[in-house]
Amino acid sequence: MKTALFISIAAIILPLTVFPWEMLAQITEEEIFPVDSVLAVTWLESPVIHNYNVHPFLDGSTIETWDAASGLDTSITDYYVAWSNTGRVDISLAQAINDMPGQAYKTFNLEQMADTSAYRDSVEAWLYEIGIPVWLTENHFGKSQIIIYPNPARDIFTIKINNLKTGEKYNLIHKNISGKVLKKQVVLQIGRMKRSISI
Repeated sequence: MKTALFISIAAIILPLTVFPWEMLAQITEEEIFPVDSVLAVTWLESPVIHNYNVHPFLDGSTIETWDAASGLDTSITDYYVAWSNTGRVDISLAQAINDMPGQAYKTFNLEQMADTSAYRDSVEAWLYEIGIPVWLTENHFGKSQIIIYPNPARDIFTIKINNLKTGEKYNLIHKNISGKVLKKQVVLQIGRMKRSISI
C-alpha cells in the first residue's frame, strides 16, 4: 500500500520537474529596486522609489497606483514620469494615465524579464523614447549639458549643448520612436551649440 501511494505521488510531481521551460523567467521587486533607484535619482526631480502614488484625471478623479519610480522630468516643466509593473498596475490603467496631459506612464512585465539587466534596458529604452536622454551620458559628451525643447515637439525643436570641444565635428541624427532616421546633420563646433530642427 505504501509503495503504490509513493508511485502515484511521483507520477504527479514528475511532470513539474521534467518540463521546466514552461515556467517564465521572473525577477522580483526587491531585485529591481537598485535599478529603479539609480534611474529615478539620475533622471528625475523629486524622485520617489517603490511607493504608492496618486495620479489625477481631467474629470477631477484620482487613482492610486504602486509605482516602481516616479518624479518630474528635469528638462520639461511640470511633466510627470512614472513606471510600474504589470503585477501591480493593469496595462489599460497605465495607458489611461499615460494619455493624460503632462504625464508619462508605463508598466513592465517582470515575469518576462530574464534578469535585472534586461529590465534596466527596457526602462532606459522607454525613458529615451519619451525624451529623457538616458544614453547621452558623460561618456559621449564629457561634461556637456544637453537641453532639448520643447519635448515632445510637433513641428520644430531646439537642441542646446554646452561645453563641447572647439573644432570637433559632431553628427546630429534625428530619429523617430521606431528608430527611422529622419534627418542627419554634421556640425563643426565652436564651444557650444544651439540648433533648431524642423520635424
